Amino acid sequence: MEHQEYHLKYRPRNWGEVLGHKALLSSIKTALAKKSARTFLLTGGSGVGKTTIARLIAKEVGCSPSDIIELDGATNTGIDDMRNVIERLQYKSLSGNSRTVILDESHSVSKQAFQSLLKSLEEPPPDVYWVLCTTEPDRVPKNIRTRCLQYDLRPVSTDAILALLETVVSREKLIVKDETLEFIVEAAEGSPRQALVFLAECAELKDSASVKSLLKTVGESKEAVDLCRMLLSVASGKGVPWSGVAGLIRAVESPPETTRIIVLRYMAVVVLSGSPDKSGPAADVLDAFATPFLDREGNAPLARACLQVWVGSNPK
Repeated sequence: MEHQEYHLKYRPRNWGEVLGHKALLSSIKTALAKKSARTFLLTGGSGVGKTTIARLIAKEVGCSPSDIIELDGATNTGIDDMRNVIERLQYKSLSGNSRTVILDESHSVSKQAFQSLLKSLEEPPPDVYWVLCTTEPDRVPKNIRTRCLQYDLRPVSTDAILALLETVVSREKLIVKDETLEFIVEAAEGSPRQALVFLAECAELKDSASVKSLLKTVGESKEAVDLCRMLLSVASGKGVPWSGVAGLIRAVESPPETTRIIVLRYMAVVVLSGSPDKSGPAADVLDAFATPFLDREGNAPLARACLQVWVGSNPK
């Protein structure tokens, strides 16, 4: 069975498993019980629980997985995308359950698309709930915000995140120093999801210097580090499609040569960790990224290096 990443495996499945946000959760559950609101706006930093709480709202109102429409606002930005959703909501669920639309990264939706949602957000059908999630509430039009019950999720306390990590370490039978957990908690900046991602990345590192180096690299560019992790999966032969790699290449905002250095530093830490199942693949990535990139060539050198790793792990 393929290993499931910790931030997915330990995602809260009920209200009691959510870290922090006690007063906020109580308010949401009260609103749902009284049926006083069916449109919610959840704001806060990345990884603090917005999407998780949105899914729990859907569960609370009786939605089955097939009754939940999840959209990424960064991808579904246009008016046609929103009109398609509204059209789907005109028909009752086959199961007869409530339906919930979860709109992640809602600040990325165009103004025209938001305008098309006004009526549905203000007067949703009796069995429909909307949950908008965003890290940038100021970019959500005011006339949308005023139609929602808004909740701002604050960073989760360090004590709560540390307790979560200790639980995962125990259940997964990991050997991790207390000092490493403290570094991870600090680097996570109040995000349980990020802490679990860091734990997976640092669990096999034996010394504090390696942990610090890796966490410092992660702090430089989230997209570049996401690319590092995907390249490691590619080189490990996990069958990652090229479209996934190409999508991350497009998402990276740091200059190509800066990205190359981040990749080199990341892979060097993995190689020096001594993990036999990861050191070889990481070394392959190091080879592909050995030659300096010229920033004037744009993403071409980055794409070429990534393609070299991908082709090497996907022979015809």
